[in-house]
Amino acid sequence: MTAQGNALLAMFSSNWNFIRAGLDVERNTSFVTIPVIHNNTEQNATCSCATLKTCTMPVNFTTIFGTMIIDGMVFGCYLLETVLLSLLSCFYSETCISNFRYILGAIPFPVQALDDSLTRFSVNDTIETMAYQMFIESWASNASYEKFYNSCSPNYCMYTYYYRFDMLQLLTTFLSVFAGSSLGIRFVVP
Repeated sequence: MTAQGNALLAMFSSNWNFIRAGLDVERNTSFVTIPVIHNNTEQNATCSCATLKTCTMPVNFTTIFGTMIIDGMVFGCYLLETVLLSLLSCFYSETCISNFRYILGAIPFPVQALDDSLTRFSVNDTIETMAYQMFIESWASNASYEKFYNSCSPNYCMYTYYYRFDMLQLLTTFLSVFAGSSLGIRFVVP
């Protein structure tokens, strides 16, 4: 990534395009940057990478038979947003996986559809949602203080509190007491 003005420019030009500004080859050629505008056909809207970093559009592949949209996968301004805002719903569908096999052609793609009954996550959860929950399916916590006490079998329990003498704290406390008592005396004594 590179900083240009007040924006980050992605390495693969996924958020800004470089356009040559002049046709004069002999002189220094300057380039202008134009933000990428994504057409989200599912929501019938457009958005610009200049104003919205979560601007995405569905991932599609063009084949000789037409355009094939990959269910749940999006393409965004930055690679991180592309990954986080995508869904894994395609991998739960045998039809979608067959489409991947067709797109990849001769490259082996030995993947079977996932079973949504084996996970607590919804098919429509984004990767970001699953990442916030650390991809943990279940959390088993079994804390037994009784077993710990029996295995250690302590005779008695003792703790020590170490306190370091601080001259600054002593001075602050003294001045606070002095200021408070002098203020109290002003109210009592006319």
